[in-house]
Amino acid sequence: MVDQGWPASGEESESLSTLLKYLGDCKSNIRLAHKAATTGGKKKGKGKAEPEEEKPITTCVLFHTSKFPEYQQRVLDILKAYEFVDNVIQSKEYIVKIRAEFKVKKEADAALQFAAYTLKQAETRGTEATFKLEIPFEQSEVLEMNKTFLYENMPTITQTVTVHVDEADLDAKYPNSQNARDKATPLAPNAFFM
Repeated sequence: MVDQGWPASGEESESLSTLLKYLGDCKSNIRLAHKAATTGGKKKGKGKAEPEEEKPITTCVLFHTSKFPEYQQRVLDILKAYEFVDNVIQSKEYIVKIRAEFKVKKEADAALQFAAYTLKQAETRGTEATFKLEIPFEQSEVLEMNKTFLYENMPTITQTVTVHVDEADLDAKYPNSQNARDKATPLAPNAFFM
């Protein structure tokens, strides 16, 4: 009979866990954006004609940023004011506060969606990691070093570019990319295909 248990591992590294999740999320986002770009975002309906033929796309521009959009910063500030026990917020009062902070219904709805996403992240990742506004690694460096992983099984992509959203002349370099740049957040770069 063998009494030996499983080998014990060292303490979990928060920065390595964050990095692994970041790369997995990036890869998933790139794949989803690529699928939408090649099919024009259209799906085949039941009994309907075939969707458009896939467009030849060879370049992926990955936009990243180190700061949250202003409205998300405001939501984070509101949420941080509340008490969390075991990574769960203890009051639903934040909903009223967000609705009061964002007067336009569309803005309030977007803010509440972000709050719900953030609270879900807090439950799984912990409040400290979720509300940390600084990223524990250099995004452009990590993205460049992991291109093989991020773009594996994407043979049509022959050129990849990693760009910070604050770089100059982005409209001239990457026309029609403003929406993709606006959607990039810390820990969630956004892909734009050309």
